[in-house]
Amino acid sequence: MKKIMKTIKQYYDLEKLDEDTLAYITGYENNGEYRLMPDKVMKTLPIDLRWDCSIHATYRALLLLLKYYREGHSEVFGQLKRCLRKSLESGLLYEGFMGELSTIDLLKEMIDIGIVDVLDNEERMLFDGIIDAFRCLLNNETEKDAILELLKKWDSDLMFTYGTLMKGQRNHFYLSESTCLGDSVLRNYGLMEIGSFPGAVAREGMWVTGELYRVSSEEKQQIDYLEGSLYVYRRVLVEMNGKKYYPGFYEYDSEGNGEYPFRPPYGKWSSGGFDPDKYIAYAVYGSNLSDEGMRRYLNNYQPLDSRPYFICHPVYFGNNSAKWDNGGVAFIDGERKAKSYGWIYVVERRVFDYIKKCEGPVWYDEELVLGTDRYGVKIITLTHSCRYRETDPSPDYLSAIGYGLQRRYGLSRDEISEYLGHETEIVSKRELLQILYKHTR
Repeated sequence: MKKIMKTIKQYYDLEKLDEDTLAYITGYENNGEYRLMPDKVMKTLPIDLRWDCSIHATYRALLLLLKYYREGHSEVFGQLKRCLRKSLESGLLYEGFMGELSTIDLLKEMIDIGIVDVLDNEERMLFDGIIDAFRCLLNNETEKDAILELLKKWDSDLMFTYGTLMKGQRNHFYLSESTCLGDSVLRNYGLMEIGSFPGAVAREGMWVTGELYRVSSEEKQQIDYLEGSLYVYRRVLVEMNGKKYYPGFYEYDSEGNGEYPFRPPYGKWSSGGFDPDKYIAYAVYGSNLSDEGMRRYLNNYQPLDSRPYFICHPVYFGNNSAKWDNGGVAFIDGERKAKSYGWIYVVERRVFDYIKKCEGPVWYDEELVLGTDRYGVKIITLTHSCRYRETDPSPDYLSAIGYGLQRRYGLSRDEISEYLGHETEIVSKRELLQILYKHTR
């Protein structure tokens, strides 16, 4: 104990603390919680300050135990593990631990010394939660490099697959013992069709949909042998459920092995080839112009693509919608020509059928084909087969469309009002969500 207390003084420059206080820092309970002062003093403090003093001491003890373990004192491993659990339960709230070590550096240290490998399932979930918080901060340029270094260590056993290793494909048995975390997307890469298998290469503006796996080193070695000299294994950022991961994947070496035609980026690769009839490029023009509006029908489904599109027919307001204060709602007049602002969502046919059902198959009974995109997928919008009697829309309905026009195309209030033929109030995102909730219940 005296040796540990001496180390504390040297490492934290705590000479001004008395021996009793040091004893409370170095002493610990079974749950890994530490004290900065005696219990009789702690009990006199307000609850929030009492917790703060405790957590500060726990963090400082964690740093000490980490340093002590690195120096070869394996006997503190159990104590270090308990202290780490307590720190994880608190959420590792502080970016700097008394100026000694940042949260990211501490997490990397824990991975390096192998303590994470002996965490139980609950502790692993806590650790995962801390890592996930940093995944969401990758757009922060000041922290990006440090977070990538952290993910490089934590995601070292992850693999992104996009071809014959995926479920239902001929080489999936190589991953039969691996855990699939879900479908994920690799941006700015495209798939070349190389006979009976694909190869991913860098391609601006395209994307690859695949599956994310947690693999063992033995499985990785077998797959290395399978992929051979056609591919180079490297780390890339992929997206899954709004979070970014840093797995390895096999990039096709097109310079050394030749180039092939690119496969359309919609959906996952299949040995049966790309079938454009499985997808619909759905062109919207009303209250679904914004992502917030469209999300009412998509729920957690992620569109395969989303992009601007101008419809070559005019928009008009007709019928009387009880959901929108008995005002008119938007339709396309397929018999006339004009330029209307739209937006395309590429979805699977089954998702489009669900959207059509939600829109109302009686009111929107016509699938108006506007053309095909560059991959042969039909561009379709929904409208009524006969022109309805025109009816003025409600202010809320106009605001819902106006929000989408402003966000998508940067139109001003006057430009939106002129385009819609009605005075339109521009609302905030919060106000839009309130409008959508009010009128779609």
